[in-house]
Formats: sequence, structure tokens, C-alpha cells
Amino acid sequence: MKEQDLSENKSICFVANFYKTFFFHEVAKQLQNQGYIISWIVTKEDQYQFLKEHYNIKNILLINKMHCRIQNQPIEDFKINELIYGDRIFNYTKEKGLIFLTNIQKPTYDFIKANRVSHIIGEKTWAHELLIHRIVSKRRELNCKYYLIATTRIPNGRIIFFEDEKETKIVKPIVNGIITFKENKIILEKPHYLLLNDKILHSANSLMGKLKRIKKYITGENIESNDPNVFAKSIYRFLIPVREEFNRITYKLIKKETVDKIVGQKYILFGFHKQPEASIDVCGRYYENQSENVINLWRQLPPDWKLIIKEHSNAVGDRSYIFYKRLLKYPNIILADEKVDSHLLIKNAQLVATNTGTMGLEAALMGIPAITFSKVFFNMHNYCKNVTWVELEKYTSIINLINEIKGYNDNSIEYANYIIESSFEGAVGDIDSNPDIVNDDIINKVTMAIVNITT
Repeated sequence: MKEQDLSENKSICFVANFYKTFFFHEVAKQLQNQGYIISWIVTKEDQYQFLKEHYNIKNILLINKMHCRIQNQPIEDFKINELIYGDRIFNYTKEKGLIFLTNIQKPTYDFIKANRVSHIIGEKTWAHELLIHRIVSKRRELNCKYYLIATTRIPNGRIIFFEDEKETKIVKPIVNGIITFKENKIILEKPHYLLLNDKILHSANSLMGKLKRIKKYITGENIESNDPNVFAKSIYRFLIPVREEFNRITYKLIKKETVDKIVGQKYILFGFHKQPEASIDVCGRYYENQSENVINLWRQLPPDWKLIIKEHSNAVGDRSYIFYKRLLKYPNIILADEKVDSHLLIKNAQLVATNTGTMGLEAALMGIPAITFSKVFFNMHNYCKNVTWVELEKYTSIINLINEIKGYNDNSIEYANYIIESSFEGAVGDIDSNPDIVNDDIINKVTMAIVNITT
């Protein structure tokens, strides 16, 4: 492949992430056609081999468990323990995580510097992604920015970019199109990714889906021993799915209430996050203990009020029978059936509480007071307030907080305008769960969005 003059072009680096790698490869090809130099940081050997067929080898960095044997000194304090604790793999293998994240710092820094990378496009799923973000954020001499790409959640069909790892600072586009919404408001509808996840979950829990998982376990399909983002030890790959299946079975034994038994009472609604998941383990860091969040809310519960807890429809199996039974021992805590329409529960709640969940935004758009325990980008809506436990404790009653939020002006129109102006038409996904994601229209839209924010 012909080498390009780095001084004349923008140099963008993608952080590969399983099947999304092939989606971003299609975007990268479009960017190359516009004169961009493309680099990759990848953890899987098979994807490294794939990318070598399309890009110059000096523009590809493979970081995998081989780096655990290549000792490097840390280049700075990047609070690695924080990253390990929130990683879905390293949380089980903390010592190996510490070695890996220490040893990849120097080669990652050197790679970014050597390729004069101006922008990195990635996510926040894995510890190494967050480490790369912290490297470019703290080492200003690299003159590089890491932008996290995500969906806007609501409205559907749009993507947005963030500067910070907790996704609170939106990258403002230089120029963007104008979208007109009915009555200048966002149409409240369930995020498309939830519908897709429900479909994936239904397929995974079917007999055929279970048989496929058994086959993958036996054959070790897609498992590379040096991939830091998978469990190489078969014992982990066996015990975790077995535990989840057991949790799904025992979850059916727990008493749950339907919407007609809940509506008509005064209640606070708390929605569980799927976990492990970056939305809570990264964006909601230090508030990721969800049982503790429930108990702290219960402490604030006014007399005769209920605390309704609802499981995420995609998370049944994440938590044990004992987890729910311990919470349900507290008076006036009620578990709603996970199949109950969350919009009905939100509409009739006095307050909606979440860590970083979309439920808080949905409540705000309905005019229902909401609080998030961690800061989120949709706290810019007046009806969705970020409140820490220290701040909440200062209120003589949570009713005072609710009335305070109700006293704010409804800025739904301003919020809608800001989100539309700050986002782009498009979608992000992986070709395994959503093969339709790779089409010319979506690829072109995502490409133009990246051109906009890197110009």
C-alpha cells in the first residue's frame, strides 16, 4: 500500500471492538477515499490479520496478552485499578489486568505518536479503550483527541460523539443539518437498540440458541488465548453462563406485581441496569452497586409510599434469587414484572431514579421528575437532575426534592434542539447481531459525521 504524507492529511485511528470492527472498516474505507490516513488498535489476532490485508502494517497495533510477557514501565498514573474494577473480564483476573494495562501504555503511546494520530474513534466497553482515552487526554503533547461514538438513545436513528469517558461532554459539530420534529419536540419512543436486544435475547434463550452456546463452549469458537477481552480459561466460560441460566430459572420464583397492582399508589420507580455494562460500570462508576442504590432510596421513602424496582428486560439472569429476596425484605419495596411497560410505570410515578439509565430521560420528557446518581448528558433537561447521596441526604424529605424539580421550567424544546444540533443521522452496530447495519446509507452518514467532528 502506498504511504501518504502524514503532514498533509488527518490521521484517524479506530479502536477495534469485535464485530463492530467490520462496520468501522467500511467507514474507514470511505474516509481513506477522502484523504484520511487510517490506523487501528486491535486486540484480536484474527482481526489483526484481516486488517493487514487492507492497511499498511505500520498503521496497525496489536495489543494482546503477549504484552504480559513484555515488561514495560508505566508512563504515568492512569488510575488503572479503577479500570480493572469496571472491566467485565479483568474484574475476575485483576492481577493479569494490572500487568496488561501497565505493559501496553508505552507501545500505545509510541504508536499514536509515530503515526501522528489526530483523532481516535472508539468506545468505552473495555479497560484498554478507557486507558487509551486517558493516555491521549493526559499526554497533551500527542495533540490527539479520543471521541466516543454512541447512539443518542432518544431520538432514534441518530449518533453522537463524546469527549469524556463518562459521556457527559458532547462534541459540538461544526455544521449540521436541521431536523424538524412534530411540535418541535422529541417523539418519545423506545430506543431501537432495546428492541434489537430483546430480539437477540429471545434468540439466545431459545433451545437453538442454548445449543449454539454449548457448541461454542466445546469448540472454543472465537476464543483466542491471547485476547484480553475473553475468558481464555474454560472454567469461566462454563460457570458464568450456567450461573446466568440458574438465575433466570429462579427469577421466575420471585413474586412480582403487575401494573394494575402498582398504579394508584404513590411510589418512586427505580430501574435496574444490565450489568456488567459500560453504562453503569463506567458512566455510573462508584454508584455501580445497585442493591446499595435501592436501599439508600428506601431510606428516603416517605410514609405510605412504595419503592418500585423493575428489572431490565435484557438483564434477567444477571442477578441471583438471593439478590432480590434481600431487597424485598424491606417494607414497601415491590418488584414489578419485567414485562410491564416501563412508560406506564414512569407516567404514574412521583419520582424516577436511575444511575445513568434512559428511564431518567424518558421521565423528563413525560414531565415526571427524575434523578440520576451519576452525571449524564441528558441532565441538561430540567426535569432530570443529577443528585449524589450526599446531596440527597441534605433534603429534609425527598418530597422537597420532587417539588424543587417540578418548579423548574419545562425545557423539552430546548433540549430537543440541542440534541438535534449536536448529533447526526446514523447508527452504530455490529454485523453479527445486525447485518443490516452495513449499508451504503448508514456508512455514508457515519463517515460524514466523523469528517465533521474531525475537521
